Amino acid sequence: MPNPSSTQRHIAPDGGWGWVVVLGAFLIHVISDGFIDSLGIVMDRLKEEFHADNASAALVFSVLNAVYMASGVVATAIADRIGRQLTCAIGCLFSALGCLLSIWASSMLLVGVTIGVILGIGSGLMYSSAIVCMTTYFDKKRSLATGITVCGAGVGAFLFSPINALVIDHFGYKGVFILFTGLFVFCLLFAATFKPIPKQMSQEVEDRTLLSEKSSAAFTMKEIEEKEDGLNHWLRKTISLLKDPVLLVFGFSCMVTSVGTTGPIYFLPFYATNTLGLTRDQSSVPISIYGLINTLGRLVCGFISDRRIPLPKKAGDDKARNRRCILGGSLLLCGLFCCLSFLLSDFLSVCLYAGLFGYFSAASICLLSVVLVDLVGIEKLTNSFGIILTFKAIGTMIGPSIAGWYI
Repeated sequence: MPNPSSTQRHIAPDGGWGWVVVLGAFLIHVISDGFIDSLGIVMDRLKEEFHADNASAALVFSVLNAVYMASGVVATAIADRIGRQLTCAIGCLFSALGCLLSIWASSMLLVGVTIGVILGIGSGLMYSSAIVCMTTYFDKKRSLATGITVCGAGVGAFLFSPINALVIDHFGYKGVFILFTGLFVFCLLFAATFKPIPKQMSQEVEDRTLLSEKSSAAFTMKEIEEKEDGLNHWLRKTISLLKDPVLLVFGFSCMVTSVGTTGPIYFLPFYATNTLGLTRDQSSVPISIYGLINTLGRLVCGFISDRRIPLPKKAGDDKARNRRCILGGSLLLCGLFCCLSFLLSDFLSVCLYAGLFGYFSAASICLLSVVLVDLVGIEKLTNSFGIILTFKAIGTMIGPSIAGWYI
């Protein structure tokens, strides 16, 4: 008979069904983030159709990114009540509805509503559900699993940039919206993979302190798997996390990072076409290069971040510190590339910039949830991830506006 003082805990399996979850999350990133990252090509045609300026396009990007990230808070609250499978499925339907309604949009303002708000909410629900569910399945291989998952965005950008350009040439921009309406509905199959960790994997632990010291793979699932007792409990947990100075500093860092990493890729096709005089086909190539190299960067980052780095005096033995150093160094290089972007003058330089920026910006996505777990613990992941996405929402709303004004 179980000891009444024992605590029900679960062990992250580091494999098994977790790899199916990784596959489902990867494919969701391919479609959802692939659409968002290649949206600049569609937006260029929309500006011509509606005789809009850069400010209007920047507003759509800003609203889309802000809603996409901010909905992460809502996603965590919903997932606590109904589970991540159903939360992600609702996101798929919202995203499909946003694309479907965009077919009849008659102005950039309406595109801002259908794509920026409706699709933004749907993509946010999909993203948050995928990342949090995948993270709970892994401990020792968490960085690798995250790297594989988020590299779907790079694959999506690589695939859909030329596909969208081809569809626009033959069927117009509405053809892209029809295509992604079907793809988002198809994502319902991937959402079905987000099952909670089976209860039979739990084990009784007599000494909580001893367990937490021995293995970070063991964690209390009450915080992240069981349904909560209503909105008040969720609010109490969130407010408590907002008092954590480490989480707030990391959130501010993510906000500043989002300011600098969202605008460049969205407006690179427009800059290449209208400022450098490249053709539309040429302007879609850098986005494909960005997607391909970004995918490579996420895989490399995920692979390295789970391992000790051979440095003198065992300086690379602390894997959590290694991850923070990789993240900080990559962001410094991204900032340097942006500062040097005024040197872009031809097709080759734009492709080089897209590749370098894509490779080093991978860390900001690949290591987000992993570093967050290092800082606050796996038991606080669900709510803290929503808070971090809110910080990112502020940054992503500012970034495209600045880029659109500059160009």
